[in-house]
Amino acid sequence: MTYGRFSFGVAKADDIVWDVCIGRGGQALLAIVTYQVFTKSLTRTMEETPVSHDTFKAITLQNDTIAGLYLLTKDFLRTSGGRARVAMFWTILASVFVLALPTWLSAMTGYTPDIQPFVNDTIGNLIPAGEFRPSVYTIHDGHRLGPSYTRDYRVTVPWQGSDRYYSNYRNYYECYTYYDQDFWTSLLTDDCRMLWWVSEYAARYGLLGRNNTMTEFFLPSSHPEHQCKSLYRNGTDTTYDLDEYNFWGSCQQGSPIKYKWGFSFLLLYVFVGTWFVWSIGMYCLYLDSYAKSRLDISKRDMGIERAVLDLTRSIQSTIDVEKVDTSGNSALRRLVRKTNLSYEYLLLNTVVTSRWEQLRIWWQGFSVKKWLHEEKYWLCAMLGFDLLFALSFTVPVITLYWSPTCSFMPGFGVLWVLLIGKKRLRARWIYFGYWFVLFWICNIVWIVSYSF
Repeated sequence: MTYGRFSFGVAKADDIVWDVCIGRGGQALLAIVTYQVFTKSLTRTMEETPVSHDTFKAITLQNDTIAGLYLLTKDFLRTSGGRARVAMFWTILASVFVLALPTWLSAMTGYTPDIQPFVNDTIGNLIPAGEFRPSVYTIHDGHRLGPSYTRDYRVTVPWQGSDRYYSNYRNYYECYTYYDQDFWTSLLTDDCRMLWWVSEYAARYGLLGRNNTMTEFFLPSSHPEHQCKSLYRNGTDTTYDLDEYNFWGSCQQGSPIKYKWGFSFLLLYVFVGTWFVWSIGMYCLYLDSYAKSRLDISKRDMGIERAVLDLTRSIQSTIDVEKVDTSGNSALRRLVRKTNLSYEYLLLNTVVTSRWEQLRIWWQGFSVKKWLHEEKYWLCAMLGFDLLFALSFTVPVITLYWSPTCSFMPGFGVLWVLLIGKKRLRARWIYFGYWFVLFWICNIVWIVSYSF
């Protein structure tokens, strides 16, 4: 997957900009996301299960580093609790992806010389492949047509291209017809006209000008792709066999030397799939922490200062600070290595419930019958807007005055009203009014443009 024709300097600059901006910039962005999600998950875990000193430090102070990944891997088997182990395992995998991101993005991009097809002719010269054209007919007395025609004049057609017809792509020569009609009228060049004139002559008088006494005369396919077995080089009187053309053809660098920049399709495909799995996993980890953490709902979010303070409190509860004032870091590590941190003490005297618990309590007191009665007018409005949305695609009269492309907006606004709930009455009308006004602005533009 390559594009462009660049000089070496421009291609190299593209590669460097990609590595720095997308590779390193993307890694920095993912590191910010992972820190927020991992610390929320850590808080959620510490509400139920203690974690080691190294695990806490690796996630809060050494996130997305080789040292932090080493500490997490080392403590993985010592982690207790099924949920804590799953969260730890995913944290390790997600961290590996973030650390490998710049290398992966750099490996799947690069620049390559822009090569062009050439054909080795009979005397050893490399001829650009574009100088050859399929030869359909040979007019042996072509000089009779005028001074610009040779005795053995080759009737050639342009090279194959592609275009879109309805919803299908098809290949064709520029002189291709569709059911005996000049379908590609914009491409009827002089070469194409000559092809049809010779074809008509052959149909009427036979090949080599002999009288045609057959009741039917079958011409080659109007799409000469499968009939042309010879190629004619422009500016010469030489015809080449198609098999020889393919055998002696090769790709070489042109002059001046240019480069293409692009992606490895295989690595790009694998990266997109891996990134999708990573995104789903990170969202699930975030959703679990958001819904079931009691400290998260109380706005006790994690950061560098919060982590340092909690880590200090844990260390001070384990060792006598005054006795280790002159000790080195290695001695301190041996003292705190088996220290565990937990937030269970923060929840002993609190009545804060998690969002999941609040949702469960709300659902227990929810009555569908009561809700349908209270929201009957909004539900009828949504059904009416949805009906107009469906009819705008099928009924021409409604299509004139109710734009199909934006007719979903009023119903979408009512859906927001139902999701917001009765307690936020002002927000309900603001959301509905926004989508309703936006629809009518788009709809008026539709009506005016449709009328003209």
